[in-house]
Amino acid sequence: MSHQLSLREQFAFEPTEYNTIQLSFLKFQKTKKENQYFFTGFNRHTLSMFLSYKLGYHRILKEDSYIIVKYNNGIVEEAPPYRAKNELLEVLERLETECIEFDGAQININKDAILEKFANVQSQYFTSGSLDILKELKKEFLRDTTDHSFFYFKNGVVKTSSNGQELIPFEKIKNKLIWKSWINDHEIQLDQFTDHSMFEKFISNVSGSDKWNQAFISAIGYILANFHLASKNQAIILYDESITDINNPSGGTGKGIFAKALSYLRQQVVIDGKKFDPNSKFVFQNVTEDTQMVVIDDVKPHMDFKFFHSILSEGLTVEGKNQTSWKFSADKTPKIIISSNSVFSNKGTTNKRRQYILEFSDFYSSKIITGVETPVKDHHGCMFFQEWDQKEWNRFYNFMISCSRSYFKTGLIAIGPKNLSENLLLIQTHEDFYSWVNDQDFKVETTYLRDDYFLPFKQEYFGDSNELSVRKFNKWMKAFSESKGWVYNSSRSNSINYFVFNGTENSKQDDDECPF
Repeated sequence: MSHQLSLREQFAFEPTEYNTIQLSFLKFQKTKKENQYFFTGFNRHTLSMFLSYKLGYHRILKEDSYIIVKYNNGIVEEAPPYRAKNELLEVLERLETECIEFDGAQININKDAILEKFANVQSQYFTSGSLDILKELKKEFLRDTTDHSFFYFKNGVVKTSSNGQELIPFEKIKNKLIWKSWINDHEIQLDQFTDHSMFEKFISNVSGSDKWNQAFISAIGYILANFHLASKNQAIILYDESITDINNPSGGTGKGIFAKALSYLRQQVVIDGKKFDPNSKFVFQNVTEDTQMVVIDDVKPHMDFKFFHSILSEGLTVEGKNQTSWKFSADKTPKIIISSNSVFSNKGTTNKRRQYILEFSDFYSSKIITGVETPVKDHHGCMFFQEWDQKEWNRFYNFMISCSRSYFKTGLIAIGPKNLSENLLLIQTHEDFYSWVNDQDFKVETTYLRDDYFLPFKQEYFGDSNELSVRKFNKWMKAFSESKGWVYNSSRSNSINYFVFNGTENSKQDDDECPF
């Protein structure tokens, strides 16, 4: 352990005013009779300068407020006031009780008296409000742009673009700040290993086809890009490709592993979707200034996506209990990832425009029979992340970096979802109706008698129950028509009810007509 210099080793005594001298921020006053200097207190201004220039504590503006950070050669981390207090206490504890000759007088350094005084004033000096005299850190953070991204490792910063990648030593990054939490404790070796990483094979398996594999790769690159244009910002939605049983959603397709992998390159906050309450102003209270993505895991199926419109276009607002609210600018707002075992409604152009949907195949979940299987471990030979060696980690990081490069070349690849319409229909209606309606051979521009379908369906599945009304049946038929890209129209003539589907047989969106 390196030797920690004491105040006596760092500073000399300096006269400040009549009969007063200072040792850095320690004040000593001379007595008239005894010709001796005794400790009398602390100089607040000099103390704040010591905290900033010697211990590295600064303040960074945050809208109308600020946060306290610990700064070291361009690397910063948020620091609570007690941390600065404890570090200063360590400095004071390195003092020794001694008497020193100074300009014909004697200076009495009484360590116990200094520590006692510090104990009495520390509650006044070390609160968020009292530390507003710390030096402001005005440097900008190193940020991604529309053309390149940065990834932070133990041995430097990797810069990616459509043209390639380069490893930049930290000492070559001038006048920029980097959050300590962004730096990964791994020494990256770019392209040292040419064989595929396990995670790359995982992405190939869950995507299910070459076309979807490219979409997954572009989505990874998009999420890792810590910058976006407000007009184009989209949430990444993770669904299962298989048709969902709303009462018994299965999962196990790999959505959790996908989100976890991203956390090794970007600072992530995970919110339990079952407890996610859009009406609570504290819903994002765990998000901090260094957060780069927010994962809402396993949301409720009937969540209204409109809640995210303003976040994606204007920026995320954060409010903690008993704290002042603050807001990310639109270009720095964390990426939003929403994972669900069942789809939620995405009606409306804005909903579609603000969503990029990834559907995970059943490659792994189909191998779960009894519930105790571990298909990812069984297929790849180890548990992801915790059982990887350094070579596998390096392959993983190189693959993720290649996704970033690919994104800058292609952008988000437009591709239509596979089973979204069918999953949405199942959620909006009823399992029995879903099975029944798909067994019918409905055609567009053909007029049907409503009771020829409503009455037999009601009798077979609901009997004499009043659970199914004509109104609900019409609502379900409308949802079915929308899943096909048709328009459901009902009419009545001479006391007889009819319905017709308007549209074309091929009006359902295909892969080349993506709403994103």
